[in-house]
Amino acid sequence: MTTTGTKDAAGMTRSEVEQLTPELSNAAKPTTPLQS
Repeated sequence: MTTTGTKDAAGMTRSEVEQLTPELSNAAKPTTPLQS
């Protein structure tokens, strides 16, 4: 992940972040199993 994704997440809704950075949203949701 890049710092850009983190900065964008601060000003965007979780839904928008999910579409742009699925990895970021997964990391923020412990209930969502990470794809490894």
